[in-house]
Amino acid sequence: WALGPEGYPSFYNVLAVEVFTMGFAEAYRGGLIDPLFEEYAVGDLHPGGPNFDPLGLADSQFGGGFETMRLAELKHARLAMISWLGDLFQAFITSPNGVSGDLPSYTEGAPGPYANWLAHVADPFGDNLWKYL
Repeated sequence: WALGPEGYPSFYNVLAVEVFTMGFAEAYRGGLIDPLFEEYAVGDLHPGGPNFDPLGLADSQFGGGFETMRLAELKHARLAMISWLGDLFQAFITSPNGVSGDLPSYTEGAPGPYANWLAHVADPFGDNLWKYL
């Protein structure tokens, strides 16, 4: 029931599972529901809380201490979110269907990030954002 005609999972089934699991996790984190198993109950689940470093890596000689590692973790997470957003925008802009067309599909000929990078390196002044606007 999960696989679509191409052999990939159905988008709506994946969306339903993601909404349920992330909603459940956020409800637990926000205190709306109690933990299912008391032995797995965790204290403060917010970033930087007392359970931020379960392996004790911040106490070691590398990293600069707990505050430095916590700040680096938050910065890296924000950078990862922005870079993912850049990949998403790139997929929509360079899609053969255009920005207003269907969702980009690599199986239907939409170039991926690596192909776009190779095209830009080969012709940096000709193959850039202004080409698609």
